Amino acid sequence: MQTREREVKGLVEALQVTPPRPCSADYLGVYSTTTLYPSLAALKCLSAGAISECIWALAVLGGGAVYESETDMLIQVGQSHSWQGLTPVQGAHVCWGLATARHCTPALGHILGGRMAERLCELNPRQTTALLWGCAILLHQPHAALQKLTKNFKANDIAGLSNFGPGQLATFGWALSVLQQQDTPLFWLVWAEICRRPRASFSKKAVHMQLHQVALEANTAGVDIALYDKQGLLEAAKLEWDNEIVNKRSKQGSYYARDILTTVIGLGLHHIEEDASAGYAVDVSLPHLKIAIEADGPSHRSRNTRQPLGPTIMKQRHLQAAGWQLITIAHDDWDSLQGRSAKLQYLQEKLGTCLHDMNWSACANVVRVNL
Repeated sequence: MQTREREVKGLVEALQVTPPRPCSADYLGVYSTTTLYPSLAALKCLSAGAISECIWALAVLGGGAVYESETDMLIQVGQSHSWQGLTPVQGAHVCWGLATARHCTPALGHILGGRMAERLCELNPRQTTALLWGCAILLHQPHAALQKLTKNFKANDIAGLSNFGPGQLATFGWALSVLQQQDTPLFWLVWAEICRRPRASFSKKAVHMQLHQVALEANTAGVDIALYDKQGLLEAAKLEWDNEIVNKRSKQGSYYARDILTTVIGLGLHHIEEDASAGYAVDVSLPHLKIAIEADGPSHRSRNTRQPLGPTIMKQRHLQAAGWQLITIAHDDWDSLQGRSAKLQYLQEKLGTCLHDMNWSACANVVRVNL
């Protein structure tokens, strides 16, 4: 961590950012107030490798809250260099940094393709996992990289999957599931290694959450992964998942979810708040119609394209496979509505579209609360 802190401090100083207090592990990832104004001419003097580390550092400092325009500028300069000289490790840093910042860009195709994919044997398990996690968050299909990883693991030309830790394997399998890459040789190699490990090694809650989503995706895709689970790992993961959903129901939802709930109540509709009957915690459901209403806050979408991120898309896919119709409401769309009447009309129209040929009055007769 100390080496990384020195790297961040050096990059921050070079790019003329003044953090509010000394760079330390205590505030990495929460710093979100400083605006960066680097010189474009100065950036053009940086190598592709330096640009990759700048993107990584800005993601550490600002997360998805700040540095959107600066990251765009860095990507533009990297493209002008054609990302020449970028190592696989630096490519993994870019991918992780962009995903942490929720910053989508088609540049990932150039960064992770071609010669870069051919050199993935230089990545260690942590870096490989970070790269795939980033691709999953941003919904980028790294086809060349996936093909090369499959070839390498089959031939055992690089450190095999046996060198991956349980958490890394779970993230690996989860990332492939988000990208709908389950029925592929690479996924089966990863899943075989997961099933080979003692069940006790997969004890962390975060690991169980990922493994249950792997199982949900397998069910959606019609892939039978339970056949190879001889230790009851998926059963343990489901139990942890169900407990987590119960705990979520006792917590207060986001401002957007609460405001949408108030609007649903204003329409007089029978509803359930934080409904878990679909296998996921749904912000608001209309159970008689199997309609799930989801508030997509900033963390659910890319900060620059406003498109849903990989985990959000996977959740939507699983709900639809379970027979639910979805109404997703982006936070910026909701914020643009002026007054309660506008919100009532907006939600009414969304419901009308969702119900297709059922008109609003018919819908209201079915689900309106008897007041």
